[in-house]
Amino acid sequence: MTSNTVSRNDSRVIAQGRLWFRFAQILDVMLRKQGARLWVKPRRHAQYGLRQSQALGTRTFILTTRLDGSREETLQAVLQQQRRLFEELRTRQVKDGRLTLYSGDGHRLGWLCRPAWSWISPLIEIGYTPRFFLHEIGEHEGTLKAHVVIAHFHEGVEVYLFEHYRERVEAVLS
Repeated sequence: MTSNTVSRNDSRVIAQGRLWFRFAQILDVMLRKQGARLWVKPRRHAQYGLRQSQALGTRTFILTTRLDGSREETLQAVLQQQRRLFEELRTRQVKDGRLTLYSGDGHRLGWLCRPAWSWISPLIEIGYTPRFFLHEIGEHEGTLKAHVVIAHFHEGVEVYLFEHYRERVEAVLS
């Protein structure tokens, strides 16, 4: 791999991270007007995402997050199967609106934590669901938790963001 390729990939990830940051700021402004709030901190999460993207050597901007509502026996079973990391997970939205993630063989791994859901839910409302990948199963505060990678940028999410939030984007950026 040449240094030009590396710098092009880094530039792409950085550009996507900046887009994520701008969109998160806009979303935060809109939610505050409605009396709600964005549970992620745009700048901190953008920086975290860039570090994660670079550490994992990805070609797109990603974030990692933990899942809530995991059953310890299910996670133990998944660990014993020695599943490969970065397996793409399936999603299903349940009655209360949460997005629940499942392994390829149907094990329910849990649902997105509150900060991740505050970012993902507006995207789902406009018809776009990011891709999720199993990152690790590890101990968190004394219990096993599944951690996933959220791949925000695939199949042109930039187009989705600006197409569906054009007026808001233009108003905030002007």
